[in-house]
Amino acid sequence: MLSESEFQKIRNNPNAQKLAATLVYAEHSKTGDDVLTNPEIYNKSFGYPYNKKELDLTKPHPDEVYCIGEYCSAAAGAFQYMPGTWEGVHGKNAPMTIDNQLKALFTSIKGAGVDPTKPLTRETAARLAPIWASFPMMNGQSRYGQPVKSWSNIINVYNRFKPKKWNERTKDYLDKQYPSSTEAKPKSLQIKPSKPKPKRNRRGRLIN
Repeated sequence: MLSESEFQKIRNNPNAQKLAATLVYAEHSKTGDDVLTNPEIYNKSFGYPYNKKELDLTKPHPDEVYCIGEYCSAAAGAFQYMPGTWEGVHGKNAPMTIDNQLKALFTSIKGAGVDPTKPLTRETAARLAPIWASFPMMNGQSRYGQPVKSWSNIINVYNRFKPKKWNERTKDYLDKQYPSSTEAKPKSLQIKPSKPKPKRNRRGRLIN
């Protein structure tokens, strides 16, 4: 599991954001500037919109199986985590918040031997195929025989996504969704102002 400082550093890295956005595209066929901050991306279970099942992001992984034709899965969230994978990263009772989903994402990527802060290559994408069925192996096929995105589509989405500092990305999303300053913004996405560090002299005493 990533430490908080490691997570913040990776989340603000341009290549890591591009990879996260590309995985959203691979799993949901969604693109756009807000795919990393929009709760409507993170609250989808496998099979949505056919099953109309949305997640409560304040609760743990639902561990419910849904089917679309011959394909059945208990995957959930922006990055379609299986219950066992989620529990292996966070434990059984961790809520599926946006931050927790992103922490699980980057932890899993690093666990596969891929550095998310480095540019995506054909080889590193193939290393992620055992985790995400929508990512192709070197032969272009899904590891699990499921529908898969082509490498050309994946690298195109990756290269087109425009990274931003996370606070800037969150602010842009909130300003778009809540244009009036009087509208209440979700607490899970509110930007907390950073507190200035107290100044000290050379002896370590506080300076008023």
